[in-house]
Amino acid sequence: MMSRVHLSPIWRDKANYIINAAIPDDEEYEQLWVQKMGDGTFMVCCIPFFIYGVSLGDLIAEDENHYMTSVVRRSGRFTARLYFSEEQRRFKRETVDELIAHGAQNEWATESLMSVDCGTLDASTHIVDYLIRGHNTGKFLYENAG
Repeated sequence: MMSRVHLSPIWRDKANYIINAAIPDDEEYEQLWVQKMGDGTFMVCCIPFFIYGVSLGDLIAEDENHYMTSVVRRSGRFTARLYFSEEQRRFKRETVDELIAHGAQNEWATESLMSVDCGTLDASTHIVDYLIRGHNTGKFLYENAG
């Protein structure tokens, strides 16, 4: 099995453990940087690139093989993914600047794939509006991931 790693997790300073999360319909897994919480749960300290239904700050559980088994408690945060084709890459700097201006945080998996922490769903209205506009105008491809 191949692993997908986070080179610069957004909350690296909080992380003290790594859990593997199986990527659906694939033989690969994503390594999630987490913080041990002391009650058998782990807080996610990165913005997932490939798995769905998990966001920054969620509490998750693991099995004896250090694979994620479930989300124990949701953080209330919203995760999005953006993909930039070769032609769309000219919009990357503008997109990142706009997202940061609205309070979003991001991590890059590749030159083309970015995961975005939009904050809480209630606070993310402006970010989501921007993502929908950017997708609809062809600046990037956008999907809801969390």
